[in-house]
Amino acid sequence: MAKLSDFRESYYEFSGKASDAARNLALAGIAVVWIFRIGEGSGSRFPHQLIWAVCLFALTLALDLLHYSLATVIWGIFHWLKEKAGVSEESQLKAPHWLNLIPRLLWASKIVSVIGGYAFLGYFLLGILFPAGG
Repeated sequence: MAKLSDFRESYYEFSGKASDAARNLALAGIAVVWIFRIGEGSGSRFPHQLIWAVCLFALTLALDLLHYSLATVIWGIFHWLKEKAGVSEESQLKAPHWLNLIPRLLWASKIVSVIGGYAFLGYFLLGILFPAGG
């Protein structure tokens, strides 16, 4: 048996770890794509098949920053409004559920984005391992 607050703490822990993993996997994905660049110096480019992968990895990083930045603003404003209204720091409050709607959507979007990036990268790598007609 566990308290409801224990389940909430598990949610916070796992969602934070998933965010960390998505960020690290996006950076690693960009590094792998970089290995397959064509050409040298300023004339180098990515294989056409990897453009979507690198775009999704970059999107993951942008969503990660947006997720944490927006959540910071939302909860900072919520705290500021309550503080301005004279609510004590020790008061028990119930925050509206909709305050977390956009941060949760951004969290899910970055997870989907990094998975999509790896789907494109995996498809590319499978084409190298098992070339068509070869």
